[in-house]
Amino acid sequence: MASATTSGQSVQSETKFAAPSTRRYTPGLMRRGIAVGCMGLVLATVTACAPVYRGSEQVASEPPEVTYDYSTDDGLLEASSKARAYCGQYAATPSIQGSILQNADGSNRVNFVCVKTGAVAVDRVVEVYPPPPAPPSAYVYRTDSQLLAAIESADAYCSRSGHMASTRIVTNLDGTKNLNFQCVPN
Repeated sequence: MASATTSGQSVQSETKFAAPSTRRYTPGLMRRGIAVGCMGLVLATVTACAPVYRGSEQVASEPPEVTYDYSTDDGLLEASSKARAYCGQYAATPSIQGSILQNADGSNRVNFVCVKTGAVAVDRVVEVYPPPPAPPSAYVYRTDSQLLAAIESADAYCSRSGHMASTRIVTNLDGTKNLNFQCVPN
């Protein structure tokens, strides 16, 4: 029983509690409820952490490349020729990547990346190319970088007519050097 005073009058009221429920929780029912709740929580967690499938996505690509060490201009010319053969197996042409580096022993290192050409191979079609016009058959150079640029220019010039450049180096009396080339059939 509880009592309260309002305006000087005392009021007494009875508080009655609701009768206890006749529904009883058994341990088995309780375990099932907990198990269902836990499974729901696990399912929500797994769903939230699962990555969203977006199809395939390229994240990296490296074209074939090849690196050579050389000591002389003829060695660089040979490295370029070997790079041309190496890249040819990928239907690509070599292109210098970065700069020419000097090794600790005094030799040099050059890195070529194989760059896809626009040519498409076609079966059972024979194409006849006219002989290429007379090119500037010599490039003057002073540095290894200029020699590589001359080699690439000669290769590009000859490949336009379906040929390849045959090259050789000549030293001039003034100390400059020439890369002489002619276009020959592949």
